[in-house]
Amino acid sequence: MNSTTMTPEPRWRTAWAGLWLTGAVALGGLTALDQPLIGAGLYTILALTAIILWARYPGTLFDERDAGIHRQASGYTIGVLAIISAVVFPLLTALYGLGLFEWGAWTTASAFIVAGMFAIYAFTTVVLSHKF
Repeated sequence: MNSTTMTPEPRWRTAWAGLWLTGAVALGGLTALDQPLIGAGLYTILALTAIILWARYPGTLFDERDAGIHRQASGYTIGVLAIISAVVFPLLTALYGLGLFEWGAWTTASAFIVAGMFAIYAFTTVVLSHKF
């Protein structure tokens, strides 16, 4: 194999990420198109395929090289969601108080999901910052 040929590892990693991404898009898109069972089925099939691909890789597919990338991506994700939720949810609450917005199932569920995510983040931060 010459130096310009992609080694098997990047291909497997790209396939793994593509399967998860395609599954997530299928789940969300088909649910939005009122086909939630098909979306859930495709997500499950693609997620299981990604897990099998990872388990069958003949070496180490993910290692310490990925820890820094994961840490940075997680930090950016939490940061972006924190900024968005710090603006969006108070704005929606104010609009609700003015009678210009009605909390629906989607916005209520989103608020609880975001609150739950930050509760988990706060809990893990406290646990990781203490030595037991």
